[in-house]
Amino acid sequence: MDDYSTREEYINDLLSDLKSRSMREKLMFYGLDESREEDCGVIVKTFIKDILLIDTHDIKLDRVHRIGPYSDRKHDR
Repeated sequence: MDDYSTREEYINDLLSDLKSRSMREKLMFYGLDESREEDCGVIVKTFIKDILLIDTHDIKLDRVHRIGPYSDRKHDR
């Protein structure tokens, strides 16, 4: 802790590092169409395959979900 001028600075750097590590394997996609009865995993894999042109055969998605409630407004989240 000698390299840090204060304990607060050390804790802030440690917190920032932990946040970065926890987000390593997380992906967020914006602007995907949504419907009330949807399978988010299928939507994401279709996007990855058709738009990003990446083979999804070996891709395993542990958890896939929308952030926030469904909205029938015309704009995508």
